Amino acid sequence: MDQILQVFGQEKIQQLDKMFMCGNYGDPAAGKNTLDIFQEFRKIIPDIVLGMNTNGGIQTTFWWYELAKIMNQPQDYVVFSIDGLESTNGTYRKNVVWNKLMSNARSFVEAGGSAHWDMLYIDTINMKLMLVNNWPGTWVSHGSVPRFQNVDSLNH
Repeated sequence: MDQILQVFGQEKIQQLDKMFMCGNYGDPAAGKNTLDIFQEFRKIIPDIVLGMNTNGGIQTTFWWYELAKIMNQPQDYVVFSIDGLESTNGTYRKNVVWNKLMSNARSFVEAGGSAHWDMLYIDTINMKLMLVNNWPGTWVSHGSVPRFQNVDSLNH
């Protein structure tokens, strides 16, 4: 956090209305200071919107519980990028163990976090979309529904 403050300064940070972490160079949950950074931004700007995109496959359920306690404002959220169901997610999200991912997501939601499911639309998992759309998804919170993106549109 010291490096962030040195580069931007607290005055510039106070002008933000949202702080979002995404895995351009690895999953944000892999960062050793991720929770501290979110907590510091919340301390500097109590009403800032905090957001994160993740594959959800790392850290402990306690870590996800702690993240939910920091992301305690109505517009805070985590987007879990889950491509398909158990049988297909590992094909597209390498080294992500389904049961760990589901445990982490449930821990986040059960602690009060708002979670959204983001999925790439890939022909091989197209048949599973009906299952996902009809899946009870008890860990998905605040009326969230899966959001899909067609992989073919990414290549054009």
